[in-house]
Amino acid sequence: MAIPPVVMKDMIKGPVKFSRVYEAEEFGLTSDKVLLTTSDGLNVMAYEVYESSPKAVVIFLSGIHNPSVTAFYGHSKMLAENGYASVLLEMRAHGESEGEVISLGYKEYLDVQAVVDHIKEDSKYANIPIVVYGLSMGGATAINAIGQIPEIDALISMSAYSSWEDAFCDNMVNMGAPKLWGVLQKPFVKLYTTTKFGLNNYNISPKRQIKELGDRPSLLIHSKEDSQIPYLSFQRIMENAPSHVETWVREGDSHFIVENDKFIKPYKDEEYAERIIGFLDKHFSDLSSMNTNNIQFEIIGSDAIPQELNMKLENLKQSRGYFILEKPDNTLYLFIGLGEKNTGGFSLSVKAIEEIEGTNTVLVEEKEPGPNDMVIQAITYPYIIVKMKNITSNFVVKSRTGEEFAVSKP
Repeated sequence: MAIPPVVMKDMIKGPVKFSRVYEAEEFGLTSDKVLLTTSDGLNVMAYEVYESSPKAVVIFLSGIHNPSVTAFYGHSKMLAENGYASVLLEMRAHGESEGEVISLGYKEYLDVQAVVDHIKEDSKYANIPIVVYGLSMGGATAINAIGQIPEIDALISMSAYSSWEDAFCDNMVNMGAPKLWGVLQKPFVKLYTTTKFGLNNYNISPKRQIKELGDRPSLLIHSKEDSQIPYLSFQRIMENAPSHVETWVREGDSHFIVENDKFIKPYKDEEYAERIIGFLDKHFSDLSSMNTNNIQFEIIGSDAIPQELNMKLENLKQSRGYFILEKPDNTLYLFIGLGEKNTGGFSLSVKAIEEIEGTNTVLVEEKEPGPNDMVIQAITYPYIIVKMKNITSNFVVKSRTGEEFAVSKP
């Protein structure tokens, strides 16, 4: 038990003071410093790079010791040129952010929550999707954050560890310790981090939190010969990841993923830039030129629906799709179903309904059970019913991954 505290003592000691902190002006950008307070009482510094009518706002997270998140200003420039705003978050115990202890991802998701709250409270970001994008410990924190924060719409994670105990023991083995020794140390590392960061954070690890992703778009990136966070961590995370998660594996030892010295100018690594912008543009259409209006809606139970819809329910829930029932009083009922599933644990929720140039677009999120989840072993038919008033029946229903639901026939 003595080994983890001795080895980790200096590793988690903060605050980290960076030898190089970049300025937005060096990249032809302007940024606003924003001091945010986390739910556990720390003030953390963020740097906001605004883009008018952005497709999405991206939260950047850096690693355990280096570099400062301001090294991501090059990424902010690349994204701004493609229509994306960004917020560079210096996590707790780093740079100008408060904190004496680096929490290894166990608590840093609270820092991300503070940024998400800031974005949600700012009217200029109304209805703008939020993407969390992290490297190394920041990549691990990004996965933990999207698992814990439903308001985050997408994930890009680079070189993340699957859990801290995995990273600690994998690296000890890579440094020459016997493999069995590494395996035996894992429970002691877990005991130490649980004692240090609290029992309530016991399940905060990327390989567990990736199960909470639902159908939100995600891109996981790793290099095959990474000497800092072995590729094995990537494989562990992917074992629990939903099937829609996108991946990119680079050959060689490239912990920062971007080629050589191009990290502060990522657009010079053409393959990297194409992967990142391609992923974002695939999932976030530019709605800035469209007329959009939020639509108020209510989720209701089957006991509150009209008789004529209730009579069709048994047939409707058999297949994946949606069905609309209009009433003379201008009330509209929208059925959305996932069809037949072999077990429990599947669910469906409506994230937003917007009127976009005459079409009512319904964005839904699907969740499926993880491989180790305890679920009912029986046939289920997940569905929801949405009630709205005074709108047209011109609808498109789509998942966060962009898949459109077909119209169901009762």
